[in-house]
Amino acid sequence: SLTGEDLHLLKDEYTFGTNMVYKIFDKTDWRPSFHCVSDTIYASKLGIELSKMVKAPLFTTERTYRRMRKKPVDTTYVHTIPTERYKVRGNIQAYCMIKATVLSLAAEMAFHMGFKEIYLLGVDCTNPHDKGGHFTDNYTTKEVAETDINRIKTRMQADTLTTRQIGEHIIDRSMEVYALLDSYAKKHNIHIYNATRGGNLEIFPRVKLEDVLSKKMEVIGVIPARYKSSRFPGKPLVEICGKPMIYWVYHQAMKVKELNEIYVATDDERIRAACEKYNMNVKMTKDTHQTGSDRVAEVAE
Repeated sequence: SLTGEDLHLLKDEYTFGTNMVYKIFDKTDWRPSFHCVSDTIYASKLGIELSKMVKAPLFTTERTYRRMRKKPVDTTYVHTIPTERYKVRGNIQAYCMIKATVLSLAAEMAFHMGFKEIYLLGVDCTNPHDKGGHFTDNYTTKEVAETDINRIKTRMQADTLTTRQIGEHIIDRSMEVYALLDSYAKKHNIHIYNATRGGNLEIFPRVKLEDVLSKKMEVIGVIPARYKSSRFPGKPLVEICGKPMIYWVYHQAMKVKELNEIYVATDDERIRAACEKYNMNVKMTKDTHQTGSDRVAEVAE
């Protein structure tokens, strides 16, 4: 269900791409902030392709890293416990490999980074070996698909398997992992939502991508500026290269792309006048605040 149109909607978001998501780059300007690959088959069979196409910082597992013939430039691997069934340990440097998926690696990296809201897109949880199992028919190669099928046959101790049986096996394993991620997230006040259009993944609450993006929380930056400093009175208005210091602080803050707006918070008319002269947003606050944090809190209210 993943489309270039949906990805194009993701502006100024931290995003994780997985596996061969770069096969959709010709349909969108979107590029992931981070990339995750955990399958050793992809590493060994598509390593050269991955090294050319993956430009974002890549997260992978130690075992997968060692299978890559050529590594992408910015690659970090996590240490793994290869003999332990998958569970979320809360320690990305003790990652459990058995039954893990690339989504579990991406989710645990997001947990580790401190993200508290995670939205899934294009996670259909369908049979990747069935027709239409990926967003493009050339997502992988015939050799990679056959190697994966043989691995599943070995795992299931079966000489022959139908496409349906293979799909059921993959989906069942994935659902088990997603349930563990959901359980860990709920215990740690992390919210995972499924913004995928369709598919079979119902463990996480469903949301519409458009609704999520339209209600995106605005982040306001507040710069407290006090004239009556005991150590350096009038510091915000001291000229640096012909402009007051507060001007330079404000314009440095403007470089933070996550901030929707920036305000200077002050109780002094001289600072207010300087801000207005340079077209800087300014809020007047009480003159009784003891700290800059108190001044910021008044603006937040």
